[in-house]
Amino acid sequence: MEKNKKISAILGMKQEDMAILLQVNKSQWTMHEIGQRDLPLDAQ
Repeated sequence: MEKNKKISAILGMKQEDMAILLQVNKSQWTMHEIGQRDLPLDAQ
């Protein structure tokens, strides 16, 4: 999702860092970024 990419860029964080912050694995975050998957409710 474009909005999430902007958030990552603003924060200066890599995908791995965002995944750790949200307590999801990197593939979950990556798929969420490209719009193929929703994050778990806890991470939202």
